Amino acid sequence: MDLSDDGGTAVLTEFGRVGTADVGDRPSHREPQVRQPPEDDFADADWVMWRLEVSDPGQVVAEGLADRTAQSMTELAGTLGCVYSHCVDYDSMDGTAEGTYYAWYVRVPQAEHQRRGPDALPVAVITLQDHLRSVLPDALTDWRLAPDGYLTGRVLADAAFKDVYADVIAPLEVALLGLRRDGAEKLDPDAQMWAQTEDGAAATYALWLCKNPDDAEVSSWLVLYVGYLAGPEFWDSPLGQQMRRFGVSPGQPVLTLPRPGPVMWVASAETLPITPGSKVLPLVGVRHQWTARDGQQLADRVKRDLRALLPGF
Repeated sequence: MDLSDDGGTAVLTEFGRVGTADVGDRPSHREPQVRQPPEDDFADADWVMWRLEVSDPGQVVAEGLADRTAQSMTELAGTLGCVYSHCVDYDSMDGTAEGTYYAWYVRVPQAEHQRRGPDALPVAVITLQDHLRSVLPDALTDWRLAPDGYLTGRVLADAAFKDVYADVIAPLEVALLGLRRDGAEKLDPDAQMWAQTEDGAAATYALWLCKNPDDAEVSSWLVLYVGYLAGPEFWDSPLGQQMRRFGVSPGQPVLTLPRPGPVMWVASAETLPITPGSKVLPLVGVRHQWTARDGQQLADRVKRDLRALLPGF
């Protein structure tokens, strides 16, 4: 992935239209929608997100399919050089029972994406489908296998921001490795692009820590946002206005491309609902914030204080 010429914006040029979308089995948070590129554009992606989808109009599968298939899909994908992402097992094509479907998402490296078998499908994807067929009822025969342009775009954008800000993000991920809990450790850190113009792009970076220990009534995550606090000129710009449209507001750390000059880095621990539609109450003591000029120093401060603030962290 070439980020050398313009601070990372080149890798994002094919993914410029912003809207809203749902990526499925994750804690509820806003999702930017990236335009689906033509399949030929996948040649520039280090990873391609493939979607394995099957219809269940008779609803013959019991609830909990995502949980029942997660371990075997994770293990099999790993042996194939792929990374299992998640399964959506609660949706319908048209809102009716007859439209019920299930979809598994797997990140496939470019080499495996290019290694095709029967029907011009990647061998790894066929192998994963064969496994799913072996554990699903025989009545499920209507399959659709295809690369997901939106999620592939997210993978590219995520990688671009993480590469450009590696000196800030990587120390935090290493410092908190093994400390995240309650299922948060299974969620990949997110660098989500919300806005893009001809002059650049803007994103937020989120690292799930644990369930909110101060929240006895409403289920919520404690999430660490990392970036810098942009000034009024950013929030008044087209990029800032796009960010506002998705609920990202002044006071929340952001990442931008091109990367700015020397800034004060900020890490802010806040709450997010665990399930879509959950209400997050304004709880005293939940939001914590750290600042530093250096990424490693920021990581050290966050790790030290979280251990003191959160019992068992």
